[in-house]
Amino acid sequence: SSDLSGRKEERRKEFEKNLLKSGLELEREDKKDSDSGKIYFVKIHAPWQVLAMYAEVLNIKVPIKENDIPPTKENAFLEWISKPCRLAKELVHPEPDYFTAAFNRQIGRA
Repeated sequence: SSDLSGRKEERRKEFEKNLLKSGLELEREDKKDSDSGKIYFVKIHAPWQVLAMYAEVLNIKVPIKENDIPPTKENAFLEWISKPCRLAKELVHPEPDYFTAAFNRQIGRA
């Protein structure tokens, strides 16, 4: 049992070390603060630099400007047929459509 818990602890330390290497920050809560005194939490924080890097690597799209081009009849039909569940606009307000571009950390957005 102690051998198993030792391996688990070693894996946890390796995992946390890799999180730190990737630029994330760890915040540990003390076991004394938990109800049972046995459980503790590790909060993982991602600084802006790390978020920006992954947004760029993953090619995350960000909104630039609301789309002001009126929909054509063909596009309206395709949009209508592609939605299996159509609800009344009074119930669910449609979200605005935006022009998007890939995130760029040099300028902090698209």
